[in-house]
Amino acid sequence: FADAAQTIGVGAAFTNNGSSDAVNMGPPNQPAFTISAASIGKAIGEGSPTDSAPIAWAADAGSIVASSGDLGVTFGFIRAHKPETGRPGATPFITVWRRASVNDPWRYVAE
Repeated sequence: FADAAQTIGVGAAFTNNGSSDAVNMGPPNQPAFTISAASIGKAIGEGSPTDSAPIAWAADAGSIVASSGDLGVTFGFIRAHKPETGRPGATPFITVWRRASVNDPWRYVAE
């Protein structure tokens, strides 16, 4: 997901890896949730390049997967490739993942 964003852009990565019923809390100035991978991808990708990503992220703080293998959580940090002066170097994130069966791909359902 994060690796794909580096070559196809953040918006496309969010669109391609999310569930149709995914929710995203969005930026602090947007009080409502964004719902669906397509809407989240559009909102997050707005103004970003489509062949790269201005940020990188990884589950460098950990992950937890249910023993059933169909629900998981990743958490880590988002880092800008070119940090802005006065902005934090890393922003924490948490992502909830789901898959229909152990043979299906993981899709994020909450960001």
